[in-house]
This record gives sequence, structure tokens and C-alpha cells, in this order.
Amino acid sequence: MKRITAFFLVCLLLLGGCQPTPEMETVPPKDFKALLEKAQASPAAVQVTMVPKAEVTTGPEAASGDRFLWDFYGKTEAFHVTVDAEIVRPEGPFPIAEVRPGDFDEASAQPFFDVLTEGYALYTAEELETKAALEKEIAEMQQFIDDGLPGFDGPASKKKDEIKHWKSELDKLKQRYLTARDEPGTPATQVQLTWREPAKYDTQTAGAFIVQSADRKQIFQVRTNAQGAHEKRNVDSKEAVVLFYNDAALPENAIHAFYQSDAIEDRDTVPAGSGLSVTPRVAQAQAEALVERLGLTDFSVKDVRLTHAPEEADGLIGVPCSLYSLSFVRTVNGIPVIRPANYSSSGDEAEPRPAWTYETLSMTFHDDDLYSFEYGGPLVLGKTLVEDAHLLPFDAVMERFDQMVRVKYEGMMADPGWGDIRSMEVQVDRIELSLERVIQPDNIDGGLLVPVWSFFGSILCTRPGDSFNHAYDPTLPFLTLNAVDGTLIDPRKGY
Repeated sequence: MKRITAFFLVCLLLLGGCQPTPEMETVPPKDFKALLEKAQASPAAVQVTMVPKAEVTTGPEAASGDRFLWDFYGKTEAFHVTVDAEIVRPEGPFPIAEVRPGDFDEASAQPFFDVLTEGYALYTAEELETKAALEKEIAEMQQFIDDGLPGFDGPASKKKDEIKHWKSELDKLKQRYLTARDEPGTPATQVQLTWREPAKYDTQTAGAFIVQSADRKQIFQVRTNAQGAHEKRNVDSKEAVVLFYNDAALPENAIHAFYQSDAIEDRDTVPAGSGLSVTPRVAQAQAEALVERLGLTDFSVKDVRLTHAPEEADGLIGVPCSLYSLSFVRTVNGIPVIRPANYSSSGDEAEPRPAWTYETLSMTFHDDDLYSFEYGGPLVLGKTLVEDAHLLPFDAVMERFDQMVRVKYEGMMADPGWGDIRSMEVQVDRIELSLERVIQPDNIDGGLLVPVWSFFGSILCTRPGDSFNHAYDPTLPFLTLNAVDGTLIDPRKGY
């Protein structure tokens, strides 16, 4: 029961304010031509003024080394910004280049399949639709419903809808049981991926091929850029992805809930209490070798983390298990292309718009065994429009940051949608110069890679009786500025 409970819990979690009036322009010009004209001025090296290290300053001055110190308040002392940040700035040159969304078909997905499933006996999902397998799924789902959907903490009205949904899924399983086979089919000696049209509004298998091992411990899946992948968004969305999961990589009776992730600084020592036997450095070497075998060039390791179920997790029965999670980033001229969010879309639930996922390449290992692999949102680089873009001086960037952090966040304190926020402490610990994909409004068929400054850290908001970190994911920037013209980039809109 533990495995299906963990799966349902994740599903429930997935199902489970306003900005102030701007005092200045908060998005870049919609005309890329104006941006390119600024970028084509005489290229200037990115300089950070160096002064002797001292106390926190009252203006945008840098400390010695590659750290930057600054401290200022907003309209009142309730809004406080502290910058004690590492400055990450590649050498360049910094290009501006055309990009478009990539896709997967049988031919392009086949090499991924061949490498990731090597050495396994393979079956199609239909060949594994046995009565015994469905009996187990039916029993586990029935128990999940009888137990009142463990892990659900939403309102009672919503819970009724969820119970109705899972009962409908249970009925579907029972209908499939009636025509299921008694034994699995014969495994294929060689699998040639063939296209399968998706069911309408089927976001999980839209244009996919799925192949599993006999014990259902391995799955290979491909989603493609498909139309009508969402009931309320019958438009083209760019979300192509290759997925691979291999439960056989985990110890027997392992907990299959991995949603706590801790950064690893020491890559030459096995993390204490992890239960792993190889070092993060070895895991990184394995991941890099796999990327090379797959023919993915111009990618470098961005992050190595230890992923596991939180110790206080309730209702998860089994042996705790840890994984090494590695994420990669595409590079152009050695400059990383950041992923500031999951996707960009200028729409909302009331008025959906097309979405374009940002590129991601990640994988997890349990010691020497690959547990999961994901490559999504592949970028196709086109013409380089500017070989070495003219960038704003760093002092000008920080002055712009001073303005925009107030515009974007100080107004939250007056917004009742966020509750009664009494104080906000913005802490910046990293400032990074990189490339990011930007688009024209509502255009997901192509865009530009442009240089950007990204600001990472925390935004601690205090309300009567509680507090929260608005910048909840330390791997994602909470503010991004175009390094050419200093305008604010909204990662959810993509421009």
C-alpha cells in the first residue's frame, strides 16, 4: 500500500497577489529590434568596482573579491533589503541568438530509449495488462478510498470531488480487468518506437510511447508538442519531454516519496545517514558519462543534491531511501542558460494562453543505478544575431535592482491578498550573469537567448502569528533583469 499511497499523495499535492502599481516600466520593450540595437553598441566588459572590504555600505559598492555588499530600506524600515552576495559572472562573450522549441518523434526518441533501457526485458503497457496486476491496483485504490484519501488536507467540499474522481478511476480499472489477459505477453527482443495518438486532453501521455519491464519497475515515456493537451487550453503548447523511471534501482520496500532536497557542498564524501555507498563525485561522473552517451553536447552539471522523503512524513510505510539528484544546464560559449521557472505563459486559469516549458535535464541515482531521467523543453539554437552584446555597467544594474525590487515586492505589504504582512526582509546571497530565453507576448514558436542578471536568496515575510519565505525555492531567482537594457523579466510570461 505504501507505494500507491505515496503516488496518490503526490497527485493530491499537485491538485491541491497582486503587484503594486508600477512606478516605472516593469517589462522590456515588446520590440526585439530596439533591444538588438542597444546590444550592438560597442561591447563593454562586465566590471565590478572593487573597494576595500568594510562594513555593509549604504550604496551600490562592491566588497573585495567577488562579493557585493549593500543595505537599504524601502518607503519605511518595514521593507529591508540586505545584499551580501556572491557574484557569478562568466567571461563571455555574451551572444544574443534565436531559439525555438525542439520536439521528439520516433527517430529522435529512439537513441534515448536504446541507451536508457539497455539490458532489460521489455513489454508494452498493453502486454502487461494482466488480471493479477489489475487485482493489486484495484485493491490498493479501494483501500486508498476507504481510508479517506490519506494525505488530503483540503476543504470538505473539495474532498467529495476527489473521492468521486478516485471512484471513477476505480470503475475504469474494474472494466479493464474484465478483458485483461492471464499472463504477460512475450517480451520484445528489439523495440522500435511507434507513434500512438493520445486520448483527448490526456496531458500525461500526449503523443507518447510507453514501454515497461515485466515487473512494471521500469517505464519509458515521451510527450511531445501537441495541440489540445489541456481541456481549457486547446492550443499548441511546447512541452516535449523524455521520461524514464526504474524502480528496480531502489532497495526492496523503499519509500517512493522523494520531495525533500538538500544541497551537497562536499562531493567527495558520502552524506551521513544517506545509506548510499558512492560519493556525490562518483554519481556526477556517472551522470556526465550518460549525457555523453546520449549525444547531448554543451551541457554542464549545475547542481548535485541529496533527495529523500522528509523524516516527519506521515503515512509513508517502508524503508527510507536517499538519491543523488543531478541537474544540468545548457551552455553557450560556456555561459549557462538558466531555467527561471517551469514554463512561460501570459495567461491564467480564467483566460489560458499557450505555454512553453523551459529546458531541463536532470537525473537521479541510487548508488550506481539510474532511478530517473528527464529531458524536457529542448532548445534548438538558430542564428546568432549579436556575437558580443553590450551590457550595462554593474553599478547601473544594481541601481535598477534597487528600483525594481521595491516595485515588485514592497507593494505586497499593502496587498490584503497576502494577509497582514508587517515586515519584509529581502536577503540576496547570489547574483548571477547568464543567458535566458525571452519571447514576444503570446509567441511560443520562437524567442531569443539574451544576457540577464538573476538575483537569488530569500524574502522573509512576517505576519501576526506566522512568517513565510516568499522565495521558497533557492534554485530559482526571485528577480531577473535584462543585462542589456535593465528591464524586468517575468519568467512566467517569458518577457
